[in-house]
Amino acid sequence: MAEIETLHSVVWWLDHDTVWGQLLCSAPEGSNCRLICDKGCESWPCGCEGHELVDYGKCNAAEWITDCGSLEEMYSGKDLRPLKDGPVEVTWEGDYYSWRYVDDFLPRTDDG
Repeated sequence: MAEIETLHSVVWWLDHDTVWGQLLCSAPEGSNCRLICDKGCESWPCGCEGHELVDYGKCNAAEWITDCGSLEEMYSGKDLRPLKDGPVEVTWEGDYYSWRYVDDFLPRTDDG
């Protein structure tokens, strides 16, 4: 299977009757997912004159999805996917983030 480099991944945990997931980010400082407007604009991208994008110190997507409290509600990939740890693509949808597994973009092979 072809490899696609990604800076985000999900990991899932099971504890008796509860399943929960977490979005992880390994993006270096200055990556798009870590940038915010230095004047506090909430739109993305900020196109305001005289405003600059600065590193937030952490991943906006991971924080937003964590604060929202429901990784599974932000899933935008193929229906009926098994939960699995793995690389994901994160997308800003205009007023929220969504994510889907990277392998949703890869062609299927005869072995799966």
